[in-house]
Amino acid sequence: MTFAEHLQKIGFKGPGFDRIRLIAALIVVLHHCSFYSTTHIAEDFLSVASGGAIDFGRFAVNIFFVTSGVLVTPGLLRSDDLVSFTVNRSLRIMPALIVVVTATVFLVGPIITTLPAAQYFSDMETYLYLKNITFRAVRYLPGVESADGTAIIVNGALWTIYFEVLSYGALALLFLSGAIRRPKVLLFVFAATYALYVYSYVMVSNPLGVPDTLLIFSQLFVYFLAGVILSTFSPLIPYSGRIAALLVLISYISFPLGIVTFTFPISISYIVAYAGYSNLLGSRNLKIDLSYGVYLIHSVVLTVLSVTVPQIDGFVSAAIAVIPITAFLSFLSWVCIEEPCLRRRKLAGDMVQRVLQVFRTKRASPTKPRAEL
Repeated sequence: MTFAEHLQKIGFKGPGFDRIRLIAALIVVLHHCSFYSTTHIAEDFLSVASGGAIDFGRFAVNIFFVTSGVLVTPGLLRSDDLVSFTVNRSLRIMPALIVVVTATVFLVGPIITTLPAAQYFSDMETYLYLKNITFRAVRYLPGVESADGTAIIVNGALWTIYFEVLSYGALALLFLSGAIRRPKVLLFVFAATYALYVYSYVMVSNPLGVPDTLLIFSQLFVYFLAGVILSTFSPLIPYSGRIAALLVLISYISFPLGIVTFTFPISISYIVAYAGYSNLLGSRNLKIDLSYGVYLIHSVVLTVLSVTVPQIDGFVSAAIAVIPITAFLSFLSWVCIEEPCLRRRKLAGDMVQRVLQVFRTKRASPTKPRAEL
């Protein structure tokens, strides 16, 4: 049975993806909580086992990118409508991001900064933090620092959103160029991305001088593109528990063999897609999707607690405090912001289409010559 045949059998639903995203978000939360036990949170168990190829935080982010590639591609191919795709992605990302970043600047910042309110609000660096809304990561707010005076990264999770948006942009280019419907071209793009991704890890000194942003993008886009390929080639790729189990084994033995960099983009992508379209984690979609809210909010909660509650001084106590607070705020984000915006996707898409149609009509209509006096 292929992926396409399995999808038809289950009614084109992926009940596991909601839970996979939530689990990935919680892994990121726990990863960031580990800063209470180490100053180098990237040097966790996975990092040590893989020789620095991957840590729990990056592992979870990779899962997010695979999931995005798998889920957004079928809708774009079915609708053949780039405008609706753009509107849908914007409504999923932007509303909660705008609220979280704005609230961080104007509500959270004044509470946890060591500066007087007047000085905090008169400092231009305060407003530079709003650049996070445009996907340009700004890590610090004036006066937000630890007890020893070290500046604290306010929201360490926001950096990936820029690369997520770039991935959607790259998918749009593949769609516009027709490459997404041309298997050989799509496989070539994946091979080139995979080669750059391997280069970024193997050639640490970067002898070719490739821009760092491009290298980081390749490390994430290779997973996104693997998800795109799994969707695009779904009529050809077998949907098999045996293949998934074999890839789990390959992923496991990749650690002692030191080949995690080479195997994970393929093995993890297939495993995520297989689990997402299975009933392994549940047979029904979750009615409430907290994953994005958890990802956006948890780091701010962690920052507030680290500044205001010095009694929290360990990984376990941090996790116990951060997870329920984050879950509650994420629930509010879903109920009050995310879900209402998602319900209006069609309305927003139709409005954008009408505006574009008016614009096209004006451009197409000939200009009337002026009457001579």
